[in-house]
Amino acid sequence: MAKKTIILFVAQLYTSGGKTAMVFHMAELFVAAGYDVTICAFWQPLPHWLMRLKKIIPIPTGVKLTHIFSLKDREFKTFSVYHAKKKNSQQRLDAFCAYCEGIRSDAIYLPNYGDDIQAMVQKYVPKRVFKILGDHNGTRYSYLDALDETSAMLPKHQKFYAIAKKFDALHVVNPLVTRHVTDHVKTVIKIPNFIRNQPAPTMRFIKSRTIVACGRLVEPKNFADLIKAFQISVNAHPEWSLEIYGRGPQHSELKKLIAELEVGQSVSILKPSSDFREHLSNAAMHVSSSKFESFGLTLAEAMSYGVPVVSQYNHIGAKFLLEDGRGQLADLPNAQSVADLISKNMGMIEKGDPDNVLRRQVEKAYLFSKTISEENALGLWKDTLDQGIQQKLLAE
Repeated sequence: MAKKTIILFVAQLYTSGGKTAMVFHMAELFVAAGYDVTICAFWQPLPHWLMRLKKIIPIPTGVKLTHIFSLKDREFKTFSVYHAKKKNSQQRLDAFCAYCEGIRSDAIYLPNYGDDIQAMVQKYVPKRVFKILGDHNGTRYSYLDALDETSAMLPKHQKFYAIAKKFDALHVVNPLVTRHVTDHVKTVIKIPNFIRNQPAPTMRFIKSRTIVACGRLVEPKNFADLIKAFQISVNAHPEWSLEIYGRGPQHSELKKLIAELEVGQSVSILKPSSDFREHLSNAAMHVSSSKFESFGLTLAEAMSYGVPVVSQYNHIGAKFLLEDGRGQLADLPNAQSVADLISKNMGMIEKGDPDNVLRRQVEKAYLFSKTISEENALGLWKDTLDQGIQQKLLAE
C-alpha cells in the first residue's frame, strides 16, 4: 500500500526563524507517522545558505526537499510570501498558482503567511487535497486572548479567518486560543508545538551562572529590555553572564547598546547554532523578553531540561506554559521588573536555592513538558491526517 503524502511549505530554507524550525520538527514527526513528506520552499537558497542552515537547524532525514522558484545569476529578489500581489510580478504569481494546480499530494500544510498566498493556495490546490492552514501568529493570538467577544475582531483578523474558513482545517499551536476561533473555521486542530522527551532534570542549573535567551533580533523580541535588565542585575552579581542566540536587523543596534551600558564583558550575542539546546540545558535561567508569543518554543524546551524560566510579558504563550507555578512572570512588562526578578533568582541560585523554590518550579515545569512531548503529538497528528484525508476521499 502506497504511503500517504504531505507537502509542508516554508518561505525559504536558510532562515533560523521559529516557523522553519517548527516545520522541520513537524516533517520529522510525519515521517515517523509513516507519511511520504516533502518540504517545499517558495524559493531556492544559494548553496552556502544551505550549509549554514545545517549548522543551525539540521535538515530532517527521510524527507524530500523541493522549491518553486530558483535564484538565477545571484538575483536576490526573492518571491515574497507577504503582500504577495504587491511585491511579486504577475508572471511569478501565475507560476505559483500553476504550481498549486499541479499538486497531487494527499495533504498540504501552509504556515500563516500573507492573505494573498493563503487565498491562492485555497483556490488553486485541487479540492481532493486535505488543506491545513497553520496559525502561529503571536500578535493575533494575544489580541484575541484579550477580547471578550470575538465579534469585535479587527478587520485584518476577520479577513484572515474568512480565508481560513475555506481551508479544511486550521491548526493552532496554543490550545488557549481555540475558544476564540471555533466559530470562525470549519475544523480546529489544537495540537501544541511539541518538544522531544528529556530525562528527568538533575538540577544542574544551581551550578550555572549563565542566562540564555534566543530569537530573531527584531523589535518584538525586545532584547534591548533584557540587556538593560541584566545590566541592572549584574552589578550585584558580577559572576553572571547573558548569552543571546539569534540574528536579525537589530544586531548592530543591540551591540551598540551593550557598549553603551558597558556590559560587553558579560553579554554576548551569538549566532544561532545546532548546539543551542546544549547551552540552554546548561543554563541557570532562560528569560523570554518577547512582547508576543503564540506558544514559546524555547520556554517549553528550557522547561523540559529543568531550567528555571522567566517571561517579561504575560502573553498567551506564557499563560499556557507558565501557569500553576511552572515559571515566573515579571510584575510589569519593563526592564526594571525583569531585573528585579532576575536578581532575586540570581541570589537564590548563588545560595543553592535553600528553600527549594526553583527546584519545585522546575519539577512542575518538567512534568508539564511531558504533556507536550513529541510522542503525544505523533499520535494526535497521525489520527488528524488520516481522518482528514479519508474524509476528502469520501467526498469525491
